[in-house]
Amino acid sequence: MIKAIIFDYGGVFGSSVNWQDFVRQTHQDNPDLREELIESIMQEWLKARVGENPDQFWLLLSKALRADIDTTKQRLIEAGGPEASMKELVQKLKPDYKLAILSNHVKDWLDPIVKKYHLDELFDEIVTSYQEKIAKPDLEIYQRTLAKLEVKANEAVFIDDMQENVTAAKQLGMVGISYSGFEELEQKLNLVS
Repeated sequence: MIKAIIFDYGGVFGSSVNWQDFVRQTHQDNPDLREELIESIMQEWLKARVGENPDQFWLLLSKALRADIDTTKQRLIEAGGPEASMKELVQKLKPDYKLAILSNHVKDWLDPIVKKYHLDELFDEIVTSYQEKIAKPDLEIYQRTLAKLEVKANEAVFIDDMQENVTAAKQLGMVGISYSGFEELEQKLNLVS
């Protein structure tokens, strides 16, 4: 019996806007530079999402976007709010299920979103890669999320827009749903709940 539903944030519960999109827009006229910037910033993103030196990520990204760090953060926060349809879905699910967010994210980006939109009131747990110091698809972060929710793997549904993260959840025995659109998600949740 399903007792918990775990959502990825970016691209599932929240907007699919990411920092790479902003870099691509800023450097449309120079594809070689654009890809070089994305590659170098990606190295810092991978560290920042597990809490390692996020300041370097923000510094490189703000330079690439030709903006100061505070403006860069604000742009991403404003673009990264929750999808209205997902918020309504979670509100409907809340009386019957334990709910969590499990996200690979950067603290200075996700924490303000959680606060602004009161996500801690919608979800029983918000588990992040920067808090746990590990990221999906590492099986340990799923196990920690299940423990916080006090459910077994076969009692949980995990939803993500990245197949490798869904595959990892399935390895533990969770029901994994690859997110490709809201209507399809509603149908899949109706089948498993």
